[in-house]
Amino acid sequence: MALPTLLAKAGNFRGYATKLGEHFHIDTKELVRKLISLGYKKFSPIVAYKEKNGWIKDHVKADLESFDFVAKIMLHPMNHEHMAGWKDKNDPNYIMLKQIMEIKAVVQDEDSFYDMIELVRLKWVHEHWDLYEQSAEKAYQIINFPNFYKDLIEHSKPLPQLPKKEAPEEMEINYVEAEEELMRDGMERKG
Repeated sequence: MALPTLLAKAGNFRGYATKLGEHFHIDTKELVRKLISLGYKKFSPIVAYKEKNGWIKDHVKADLESFDFVAKIMLHPMNHEHMAGWKDKNDPNYIMLKQIMEIKAVVQDEDSFYDMIELVRLKWVHEHWDLYEQSAEKAYQIINFPNFYKDLIEHSKPLPQLPKKEAPEEMEINYVEAEEELMRDGMERKG
């Protein structure tokens, strides 16, 4: 099937916007995951070293922390079964994206040319953020992206913990004495 045909066939394809989206998610994503994992094997010793000894550039570490922040939200259980995010850190999408982020981090940390390119790109994104919000609202048409983001962040915060109270010791109640005490206090039952 030709690419223009795949792009032109917009509609409901198992929840994806186009036939191409369905094709990617159903047919090719597993291959992409495997190729990324294969490449990641070359980077994983460097990632482990940098995690143990520290990243050269603080903003590269912050970029990884931003992914961990999003991952924490995605791992948070939702109230809707189709918005479950990732089940755990063994989820293949979590693994794929984590590997991509760590490969990117190694390249940025070690190569200032690519690091500067990414910093300029991020600066542009920051300066044009309203375009991203408007596009997201238009694309999803059912949510207000800024409110969705705010609610998602609020939803991911842990609930306040109540102080633990000591469980009262079991006590034996003498109901006869308790009733007699009530009667003495003028609280006798009528009827």
